[in-house]
Amino acid sequence: MMKRVFIIALILITSISLSAQQVIHAPASVNNIQDGWKWALDQSGDKKLKDGFWIGYSIERIMGLHSHIGSYCRSHDDRPSLGEIIYGTEHSRNCLPMSAEEQIQQVANKVLDDWNVSETDEKVLKEVAFLFRFDSRDDAKEANIRDLKISNMSLHADLDDLPLLWLTIQGQEQSIDFLISKYNESKSHEVKEDLIVAISLNGESQRIAEFLKDVIRSDADNELREDAVFWLGQQQSEQALDFLKKVIEKDRSLDVREKAIFAISQMDSDEATKLLIELARKANHSDIREQAIFWLSQKAGKKAVATLTEIVDEDDEKLDVREKAIFALSQLDDNEGVPHLIRIAKTHPDPRMRKKAIFWLGQAEDERAVEALIDILQN
Repeated sequence: MMKRVFIIALILITSISLSAQQVIHAPASVNNIQDGWKWALDQSGDKKLKDGFWIGYSIERIMGLHSHIGSYCRSHDDRPSLGEIIYGTEHSRNCLPMSAEEQIQQVANKVLDDWNVSETDEKVLKEVAFLFRFDSRDDAKEANIRDLKISNMSLHADLDDLPLLWLTIQGQEQSIDFLISKYNESKSHEVKEDLIVAISLNGESQRIAEFLKDVIRSDADNELREDAVFWLGQQQSEQALDFLKKVIEKDRSLDVREKAIFAISQMDSDEATKLLIELARKANHSDIREQAIFWLSQKAGKKAVATLTEIVDEDDEKLDVREKAIFALSQLDDNEGVPHLIRIAKTHPDPRMRKKAIFWLGQAEDERAVEALIDILQN
């Protein structure tokens, strides 16, 4: 009897947990995002929404089976996921909410993690929700977005128990155009940052690429332009690569130029690697060359290693650039740079280069490095 009472109580608690978040669905006939937004604004006059509300919709995105966007997960958290709240569907993963900054960082980390996943990793379509918070109807009418959350439907999102007006849209293109319009209307730096991420998550698209280029060319602050540079690199196109090269050559901000080098280093193409090699050898600013050298080392490969050793061996090269190349050799995966460091430590004509190579050999934790250091001491 007690067991039965416990089960009934558990069901009631779960029911209360799932129903605490009020969700108002747009009519099935509303599948255009502009019409859906107008419908949501009409609903926002309801007294139940006077303390604030959310408007949300989702897109589909190809992602790794075990990857996610939006929340930090803890297995013991039993709060309902967005999918459970909105659709009543069950998901095995429920997570704690993150701050806006943590959310942006996690999206970027998710992208970086995806590059390290093998080609055989299973890719699946997952729903990604965009959730816009407004504190009043006037906020919504004036496009005064207070917050933007981005989350997979399988994760929990803390909506502060405010009602959610849920839209169902058809096609990603209308999502892209809509989000770009909200970026242009927004006066909040933080919301603009979130919107750049949301727009970019809609996939690879010429429309997205042109938007990101416009942000980079604009008089926006450098943080927003750096974000746009990063996401332009995710477009993985020849046109994006050409544009980023021009950014490195001509942009008014050194920080933006350096972010463009990072964006290029994350592009999966031979042309991107060739451009990094060219920048490492010939860029007219030493900071740009040093950044290119560092990110070139992260890509490894025979061409990258050859470029780094050539820079070390060039007598007319600046000292700090050559030292950066030695450091980059020390950072190659699987201690691939150790043989090159040994050669430099033993035979380089510049004692400053030999000293720097010896230092990094001492950090290598590699038997070849130990034997080379002993040999140098004995001879």
